[in-house]
Formats: sequence, C-alpha cells, structure tokens
Amino acid sequence: MKSSVLCSFLWLVLIVPLWAQIPESERLTVQFRVEPSSASVYHAASPNNVRHSADDSEDSNDSVLAIGAASDKLIFDRRLYPDGNLLVVFRADGYQDEVRTFAIQNVLRNKIEQVTLPPEGQPPVSLVPKAREWASIAIVGATAFLCLGLLGAAYFRWKATRVKAVDIKRWVSENLVLSTEIDPLIGRKLGPYWLVEKLGHGGMATVYRAVREEETDAPLALKVIHQHVAEGQDFLGRFRREVLIGSNLIHPGIVELKDAGVEEGRHYIAMELVVGRDLRSHLSADGMSWNQALPILSKVYEAVAHAHSKDVVHRDLKPENILLTEHGEVKLTDFGLAKSHNLTNLTATGSVLGTPSYMAPEQISGQPLNPATDQYALGVLTFEVLTGRLPFAGEDVMQILMAHLSPSPAPSLSSVKEGLPDGLDGLLSRMMEKDPKARFSSVAKALEKLRTL
Repeated sequence: MKSSVLCSFLWLVLIVPLWAQIPESERLTVQFRVEPSSASVYHAASPNNVRHSADDSEDSNDSVLAIGAASDKLIFDRRLYPDGNLLVVFRADGYQDEVRTFAIQNVLRNKIEQVTLPPEGQPPVSLVPKAREWASIAIVGATAFLCLGLLGAAYFRWKATRVKAVDIKRWVSENLVLSTEIDPLIGRKLGPYWLVEKLGHGGMATVYRAVREEETDAPLALKVIHQHVAEGQDFLGRFRREVLIGSNLIHPGIVELKDAGVEEGRHYIAMELVVGRDLRSHLSADGMSWNQALPILSKVYEAVAHAHSKDVVHRDLKPENILLTEHGEVKLTDFGLAKSHNLTNLTATGSVLGTPSYMAPEQISGQPLNPATDQYALGVLTFEVLTGRLPFAGEDVMQILMAHLSPSPAPSLSSVKEGLPDGLDGLLSRMMEKDPKARFSSVAKALEKLRTL
C-alpha cells in the first residue's frame, strides 16, 4: 500500500507539472479507438497495480493516473517509454476495466508524431459490460420459476399416472371386445400389457389387441405363444431367434417388434398393430389385375430384400403373412420360422419348416437354406396373386411336395391368364427354377426386373 501511494505521489509531483513542458520533438499524439467512445484513459506503471473493476476491493492496488478521454487526442512523452511499450487502462461507467499494452517501438524509432491505437485495420478496444444486479436477480428468479414448474409438472404427471393406474381396470372392462369363444386371457394383464380383444388364432399362438397401462391410446398386437408349443424341445431357441431377428429388422414394410417377455409361464411378443387384412382376403378366384398387384408385390419384394440384407431368410412367405393396411401400406409379418445366418445355433435342427405350397425343393429336402429359398416362394406367391391359383397343386400334401421336387418346371403364367406384361413368364420361371443357383442372384435383382415390365 505504501509503495502504491508513493508511486502516485511521484506521478503527481514530478510528471504532471512537466507534462506541458514536453519538447515538441518528444511529443507523441495518440488517438485511441475504444467502444464505448465515452471511456477514459489512465496511465499505469504496471499491470499488477490495476484494479480491473470499480467493484474490486478498495484495498487493492490501483496506481493509475488519469490522462484524458479516449475520444481526445492525448499527448505522451516519448522519453518515458524506452522499452517501447505503452501500458494504459480504459474505464467507463457500467463496464469492466480493460488493460492494454501497445508496442510502439517503431513509432519511437521513426519519430512519428501521431498514431492511432489500435492501428487502423484492427478491431477497436471493446469494454465488457458489467453484469447488472437486476439481471442476476432475473436469472435466479427465472431458474427458480423453472424448477418449480418442472416439479409441478412432475407432480401432476405422477398424479395422472396414479389415477390412470387406478382406472385402468375400469378402462379395460369398458373397452373389452368379447369373442364367441371363451378366452381366459381377455381382460387380464400379461406383463405390462392388458389384453382387450382377440385378433386371431393359429397353431402356435393367439394374437390379441393390447395396451400398456400408461398408453391406452396406443394399442399394439400381443402374440401369446400356446403353452403346449412352449413346452416343445426347440421352442426356447425359436422364440429367442424370432425376438432377436425381429428387433434387427427395422423397415416400413416389416411389422415392427417392440417388446417380448414371459409372465406366468406364458411367452409373448409385443408388435406393431396393423389395422387391415392379410393379402389372402384380397385375392379373388381370378387373381388381381397387373395394376393392382404391382404396387403390392413391389413392396413385398422390398421388405424381403431388406431382410436378406440383414442375413435373414423368412422361410414362410405366403399371402397370410402379408398384411394390407387401410391406408394402402404393405407389411410383411411372422418371422417365427425365419433363419439368420448370424444365429445358426438357434435354428431348429432336423426339421422341415414352412408351408408346403410355397416351399422350394431345397427346403423340402432339408438342404441348407439361403435367400434363393425366399425367392422361390416369392415366385409362387406372385403366380398366385396374379392368377388366383397355385403353380403346383395336388390332392394332398405329398402330391404338392413331389410337384415342387419334380424337375418339371412350373406352368407358364401366360398359359393361365392373358393380358399380363411380356416378360413375366421369364421372370417367374427363373425365380421358380428348381436349382437355387439358376435363380436371380438376389431378390433385389428380381425386383429390378419386375419394375421394368
């Protein structure tokens, strides 16, 4: 503190009286460029003796001497800066101090009479505004208000969830759709899902419309595996395979798998609920017209090609596994028999799986399957969609299987239905080649050919 007072005294006693007596040859006129222009300029002997804000403690060293307004042309004595460095402090009300050192060696050496600092072409010295007290208060208040708002929202959401949990049984009872057959699961909870309607029944599972407790406005399809199926030797492997494969197939043309679990010994899979009917219900005795069939078939081929890109072979392509929504969307479903090359250890061993009318010869004979197997089934399905009949028929399952195994090719499409595009015969005959190697290299290639017809 004493050294600071002494330094200030020397400035006042020795330098100020001599200021006006600076020889003209030693005068250096400086014009500072500062924002705001109302700032004042102070001389500092050392940066350690500068308080950078008027809000600093009064005990801080502040050995500075006022020189003048930054907007004025200020005169300095060259003799006071032998090291060529000009140290000044800029101050303005409402702003933090800015300490700057300007190198003026060239100015001193060349005896330049007037200089602008910072030099033209460089940005001016900009002072940083002080944080206003009211601004700090406003920030604190806004933060507190936001926290209260979040707490309030969390409370009301918790309360709404509590009410919804209490009322879910009433909601389920009011929205039940009872079938003619008595089903003990209707109206019950399985895992986090409430079952409100039976949608379909098959040899391996029953599908229900279900809702989660907190999402009654977002129904989904819950596939519940029959208990006698779940007791089978290979069931767990196939169940896990379907879950793992389904979770990896994300495509607009494939029904999305959302969740899976087991509750009270019942295995279930939660899936996207598709409102519509399967392709079988859209087929007439004469099949579809080309204009009707092409958009549907293209989307089916796309979905199968996507599954193949994920190393998944469906193995059970048929009209019942293709859903058409009310908005014209096409969804491929039921990957319960699917095989993934990445999950070979989960594949059922020694079993022939699929639907006989759509099975490729290699699938019937138990040979290794690959995407060409699905391509064969797509050829059969395309034939049926366009004609209303299957290319290989028989009075019983064995006759159908033998027709697929026979080296005789499938009948030509044009021999069954007229008015279809040229080239369809060639497309389907290649897709239904008995030798997998003679088929297209991929379903994607078959799709390209289909779209050119």
